Amino acid sequence: MGAFYLVQRNKHRDEGALRERLEASLRRQGFGPSVAVSSPSVSLAVFGKINVPGENIYRVGDNDWAASVGTLVCDGRVGQEALKAVFDRFTPPAPDWHGIYGHFCLIVCKAGTVYVIQDRIGTYKVYASADRGVVSSSFLAVAAATDPSSLSDQEVYEYVFQGATYGTGTIVEGIEILDSSAVWSFGSGVNSVPVRTRGGALGARPTFEERIEASLVNLRAYFARIASSFERIDTALSGGYDSRLCLALLREQGVTPRLHVYGSDRDPDVRVAKTIAAGEALALEVIDKSQLPKVEVRDFPDIVERNFWSFDGYPSDGVFDNGSDLETRLNRCVNGELMLNGGGGEIFRNFFYLPDRRYRARDLLWTFYSQFDPKVCTGVFSERGYLARLEAKLLAAIGADGEVLSREQVEAAYPMFRCRFWMGRNNSLNNRFGWALTPFAEYDIVKDAVPVPIGDKNFGAFEARLIEETDSRLAGYASVYGHDFIGKPPLRRVLQDMGTLIRPPLLRRFSYRWQTRMKPLSLPYFLEPSYLQSVIDPGFPVMSRFFDIGRIKDAQHYRRICTLEYLAARLSLH
Repeated sequence: MGAFYLVQRNKHRDEGALRERLEASLRRQGFGPSVAVSSPSVSLAVFGKINVPGENIYRVGDNDWAASVGTLVCDGRVGQEALKAVFDRFTPPAPDWHGIYGHFCLIVCKAGTVYVIQDRIGTYKVYASADRGVVSSSFLAVAAATDPSSLSDQEVYEYVFQGATYGTGTIVEGIEILDSSAVWSFGSGVNSVPVRTRGGALGARPTFEERIEASLVNLRAYFARIASSFERIDTALSGGYDSRLCLALLREQGVTPRLHVYGSDRDPDVRVAKTIAAGEALALEVIDKSQLPKVEVRDFPDIVERNFWSFDGYPSDGVFDNGSDLETRLNRCVNGELMLNGGGGEIFRNFFYLPDRRYRARDLLWTFYSQFDPKVCTGVFSERGYLARLEAKLLAAIGADGEVLSREQVEAAYPMFRCRFWMGRNNSLNNRFGWALTPFAEYDIVKDAVPVPIGDKNFGAFEARLIEETDSRLAGYASVYGHDFIGKPPLRRVLQDMGTLIRPPLLRRFSYRWQTRMKPLSLPYFLEPSYLQSVIDPGFPVMSRFFDIGRIKDAQHYRRICTLEYLAARLSLH
């Protein structure tokens, strides 16, 4: 299913009026009629995916049922068959996770108690009112039910600077992201039980070859199940590691996916993808968004409004574009295809480009999460406070007790913090339109990748070997890194990466500021004043409380600021 809402029954709540507001919001977001089930404690409504028909509720009786939204795969089955398999072996409070894959929210009612369970990485986002009286896969639906009045300072800055909010906070006060590290139960009250997870299954000091084999076992099991679950699969092919590993694993299962690449013929990713497609006789769709007809000013308000509702208010790239983002996502699943995303493959590489040692959590924030310049902010912003709150969210996400992180905890930060919140938001939006999976953000795959020694991951060596072991023909093609994926990485690649590896976190903290202060702001045409004033107050009456708009030099930051100004006006926020 594509969306849901859950209302906790309460004699002091006008449940009928509340449900009407939730239904109206989700209809505006593009969803069709809902299917309702209930328990003594809650009312649940689920909505089909926008591009994929079908009901995803399994009923056993009046008081026993299961439903899911997102993409849930169990024992190579999806839909009602997957729900039946999960329900049959469900013992509260959590399911038997063996054979369960995907990015989803599972809602199970047994003996009158309702359990809300998210995938173990937490890549499917669920929102809730502060009292848990309303829970939904849609931020805008919860906002419609609760009438929030104020923006949340910390999360506004996180969204603008990072493209997502982290932890349980959203951009408004009073709406939270449901903590996916717990199972939530709704009976006589609302309770949560932490989900127990385990680390890698390998023994002490395995060899490089043993780690390659362990990762391939999990990858092959995953791709075998999705190959048996979906008739049609759409995925990207670019010039890097992750899309090629996806394609290799699909071909190993006998699947030829529909392939696409974004960019112009001059882009390195496009050139590499076209070379591979020609050499392997694969069909490839090249999508150059820059060649789309220019949007007229008079049409721009309709495009922004459609984006706003379709992308649930504030997607990573904002709602100000030429309409191509939404159209390409819808096209990827127009015939019921599974949208497969190779993002997250950095679990097999040194994502943060840090040498092999322990680090403070603050070092990690300086390394990757300091893509902002305090000088563009007003006095509302405190860099010290902003980083302290972000650090607390990071430590909670990876389960760290102290601020000094082991190397394994540093590696866990990528899937459990970056992927969980930034990628999770994007993955959740894709699951509104159709089936969508990001294999390398799957718990069973992540748990063995995190402990791989950083020396094995450096220079892309580990992931290159995975590709070579799976499909040596694909590994033999050149990449955007200037070499193929056969054998050891060449010396020029090692030297190039070392230039980043030797830069200390403190220096990286300031790199973005130095670079952006020296360049002018370059904006796409649809962010020019004539377009902006057709949809927002160009004086930015709300966002000027947070930012000195005239100092913004980053087009992505500017686009997100415009998005929040638009959202604030639509929701009457201050």
